[in-house]
Amino acid sequence: MSTYTFDVNEALVQACYSDEDIQNIYLPLIRQWEMLQKEKKQRIMIFVPAPPGCGKTTFVYFLEYLSKTYCSSNLQALGIDGFHYPQAYLKTHYVNLENENVCLNDIKGNPLTFDVEKLESYIQKSLTEDVRWPYYSRKLHDVVEDVVDVHSDILLLEGNYLLLDQPPWSQLKQYCSSSLFLNIGRDVLIQRLIERKMMTGKSRDEAKDFVYNSDLKNVDCILAYSTNADHTILFDQDNSVKEFK
Repeated sequence: MSTYTFDVNEALVQACYSDEDIQNIYLPLIRQWEMLQKEKKQRIMIFVPAPPGCGKTTFVYFLEYLSKTYCSSNLQALGIDGFHYPQAYLKTHYVNLENENVCLNDIKGNPLTFDVEKLESYIQKSLTEDVRWPYYSRKLHDVVEDVVDVHSDILLLEGNYLLLDQPPWSQLKQYCSSSLFLNIGRDVLIQRLIERKMMTGKSRDEAKDFVYNSDLKNVDCILAYSTNADHTILFDQDNSVKEFK
């Protein structure tokens, strides 16, 4: 295992990946996408959906690093968090869930808290021209417009609900040239999600309450209602690949 450091959402994140997995899985995947892009002779987008807590954001930055270091491809990692509704909207809008009127800000991360129409329009434009995408600032806890310069031939888009087979998310699949679904054991997910929530200042009990009442509902939604991806990676606890298909 080798350790790599990335700037992810305004924080330095370290992650370990297996040298064997790099040679046998990750580099062949990137080269497969390179060939696909050359065949299509146009910009392509690869969807990388996963439940929260799988490390998908760090992983796509890692693939971008591998493409620049070992391959000839112009691969760029992107995320959908910049397409959350702004905080001002989330705090003032409500939805009915399980016969209860719920503020969108209290379920942030739920599929309903994203502006999918806006996301689709940016995906559409990005396949034919260079554009600037919005970015989600972890410091501001809000969306910042026109930050990310999207310019590459292969766009690697990560997001929880990209293969969700429910409208309006289901309309995004038409823009996807290939897909890679990531997953990890449920116990590992829960522990990671609790630790991540505690990093925001929550106590362990508060973090567990949020995870079991919000995050895990999103996990179950993704696992139950996502369409099959072209490839799937199941990670072990140490980020090594347990299964690839």
